[in-house]
Amino acid sequence: MRNYLCFLALSASISGPVYAESPTAPSSKCGEVAATPPCNCEKPRYPIESANRNEQGKTTLQFLLTTEGRPTRIMVVRSSGYPRLDGASVAAITNACFKPIEKDGKLIEQEASIDFEWKLD
Repeated sequence: MRNYLCFLALSASISGPVYAESPTAPSSKCGEVAATPPCNCEKPRYPIESANRNEQGKTTLQFLLTTEGRPTRIMVVRSSGYPRLDGASVAAITNACFKPIEKDGKLIEQEASIDFEWKLD
């Protein structure tokens, strides 16, 4: 199977980009977010059928980050144009967790969005 790059950009008022590398590339760290590093960030798998059909695109998801650091209320707000890629994006963020956001000594919920950019070599 061809290599791919999936770029993830988490958008919240206090966060920065997250990157997922090619599944065949060695990776010493999964991602990096300014104030909310992922505590569980597995590389999303490129759907085999999407790779075979050369499907590429960007999916934007919106979600609520809970006080436990789990994404909930996940919605596709911009489709890649391919349901398999959108579904893989939802599955990846569903299984992720982030360091909970703290404000004034209290854990808070935070609306956030993330872009999954699916590209084949």
